[in-house]
Amino acid sequence: MNALAHLRRAAQGLVLCCLVALLAACTLSSGQNLISDDEAVTPLPASFAFFPYDDKPDGLVRAEGAAEVFTLDGKAYVSADKSMWAHFVPLAGDGYLLVATAAEGSLYGVARLFETGVVEVRMLFDAGLEPALAAAAAPAAVTSAVKVVDGGIEVTSREALDFLIALIDSGGLPTTPLIGYVAETPASPTPALITRDGDGWKVTN
Repeated sequence: MNALAHLRRAAQGLVLCCLVALLAACTLSSGQNLISDDEAVTPLPASFAFFPYDDKPDGLVRAEGAAEVFTLDGKAYVSADKSMWAHFVPLAGDGYLLVATAAEGSLYGVARLFETGVVEVRMLFDAGLEPALAAAAAPAAVTSAVKVVDGGIEVTSREALDFLIALIDSGGLPTTPLIGYVAETPASPTPALITRDGDGWKVTN
């Protein structure tokens, strides 16, 4: 699986359907990584398996296919084939700026990690992006570094990235939550069902 497929798989379940370009529709992206290693923290184990979950009528069930395995290298979590690496930068409150990077560029979102092992990522934009962005009344320094393309946003400055991530974190831009589960190894047991529980997620084995 190439780097683009890793990124899309992560986004559909995390950080994680193949793409023909990294600057995928409906995501926040940049051609170059806009964060530095020094900003990142390591909230997950040094090695873990990530299982994407798909939305079904009764809740979320584990997606078909193998888990994505990541290993810590410095402050980055690197995929098994070293084609993709993920950084977590703390935000105010309990969230993280998630940066998923491959050779072609980076995707950004807001991640929350729960004690149940569930990971929630807001990385894919929903309908109504452009009106919501217009209503945010971004300063000129931000609007000049933002381009709406195919239902997603391309960003070229850190100031603009921070502004947009704050909007995503506060619900100011419409996103679809993407859910996955973190376990020790690909052979570890995983929940049969994940369902919304207030502001968090409930797992059913």
